[in-house]
Amino acid sequence: MRLDWASQNSGPKIALIVLSLCLIGAYAAGSSRQPAHGSASDFELATRIRAYLAPFAESGNLSGVVLVARHGLVLMRESYGMANYELSVPNSPRTRFHIASVSKAFTAAAILQLQEEGSLSVSDRVSRFVPDFPRGKDITLDNLLTHTSGIPDINGLPDYDTFSRSPHKLSEIIAKFANLPLEYEPGTKYSYSNSNYNLLAFILETVTRQAYPEILRRGILQPAGMTNSGHDGDAAKPIPLAAS
Repeated sequence: MRLDWASQNSGPKIALIVLSLCLIGAYAAGSSRQPAHGSASDFELATRIRAYLAPFAESGNLSGVVLVARHGLVLMRESYGMANYELSVPNSPRTRFHIASVSKAFTAAAILQLQEEGSLSVSDRVSRFVPDFPRGKDITLDNLLTHTSGIPDINGLPDYDTFSRSPHKLSEIIAKFANLPLEYEPGTKYSYSNSNYNLLAFILETVTRQAYPEILRRGILQPAGMTNSGHDGDAAKPIPLAAS
């Protein structure tokens, strides 16, 4: 799986825009114990899951790694499809995947960690951290977290495809949408916008004075023992065992 704290389209290293992570999903999760120690119900569950997935795998509609665990016991760990078709590399439990917007949960967790330590509150206004952000006094961190800010989605801008082909600093990404009019008054509606999480990542860096990848590594990945997971924002850095 590979995380994204901001968004998730295909395209040339959109990780620079979407702030994603690279995880080794199934390999890192669960216990190393084998289903041989499980109960009959464990075996039955694993068998039913394999049977459910089989038609999708056989028809080429399943590509990835599936791990199922219960009470710390790994019931099944199966790989399906190809990590790279051109090079004929099949997926394996060690394959790293881009998990796109699933990574927004990691950004949200980092914000909540800062709230727990008293560095901020989700009721804080954006203007506290980004004084010159238009309408920042009207938008709360909670609005950003819940996609109720009214800020237009940067990924939906007409020139986004062109913009995303070049590397940009986080401040430059925010400047891309900062002066756009809000689509509605903050808190009155819901609309999914990757811009919200770009702004949250910037606020994380502002408060902690650390780079976004380091924030996630120290606050979430390292404590969770996710040693084979990480941020993939550096387009020049190869990621071993990454699925294409």
